[in-house]
Amino acid sequence: MDNVFDSMQALNTEEVAAAAADAGEKKAEKQALKKAKKAEMIAAFRASMQDPQFRAVLSTASNSLKVVNSLGFGENGNIFINKDTLASEGREHSIAQTSVIVGYKVQNVGDAPIEYQTEEWTRGENGQYVANKVTKVLAPGAVADLSRAFMTLLCMRPEFSFKLANGHIMRGSGANAVKDPRKELESYYFAFDKGSDLEINSDEVKLQVGIKGADGKWSVKPEYAATFGYLENEKTRATREKKEGTKFSSYEIAANYVRQLMEKSDM
Repeated sequence: MDNVFDSMQALNTEEVAAAAADAGEKKAEKQALKKAKKAEMIAAFRASMQDPQFRAVLSTASNSLKVVNSLGFGENGNIFINKDTLASEGREHSIAQTSVIVGYKVQNVGDAPIEYQTEEWTRGENGQYVANKVTKVLAPGAVADLSRAFMTLLCMRPEFSFKLANGHIMRGSGANAVKDPRKELESYYFAFDKGSDLEINSDEVKLQVGIKGADGKWSVKPEYAATFGYLENEKTRATREKKEGTKFSSYEIAANYVRQLMEKSDM
């Protein structure tokens, strides 16, 4: 009996060791890919820096645009630390469900108008919303609603380079490599700068663009339909895919890389 137990124990030890080795290889591979991607991004940035016009406008308008509100839809999709619950219940951790962020309300806090691209959605005869790409101008002091895709499209421009007056744009840590340009744009999100008292998912920052009907189904509020009407469209099942010198910020490098990717698409 002892021999059987010893054999089983040895087998389990071998399996654990093999699993650990496999996990180590996957981690090393992931780190290597991350390093290669970073090198590719830096190389692309250096190439762009050869253009005098690019150098002249780099990050010059970052302080001209700020996020006023995040825009959520539905009841869940995101989680956040509920500080109010922490204070009232004296607990160290309190995770709450909240709506997924589908876009942002931005304000031009600069002196010059900002031209930007977006989509205007209208409901077709079949009940589905269809988009029309438009170019608009955000006057000084004015605000505009942007979906996540078009927020990224605006902020990746050299004059912003993913850095705004009160925060920055970054890629979701859980986002996988994608071939679809829109999904790539949607994988980026806004975060307030460190030291800010604002929380992107808090009630004082986030606005709800949807409304829940008596049947439990969510629809888009009329005032947000032009920007977020597509949220009401029936979802189609997606096919499953396999998963030196002057110092420049990571935001500038990342924005330039995404901009170059989008130049190869029709976004």
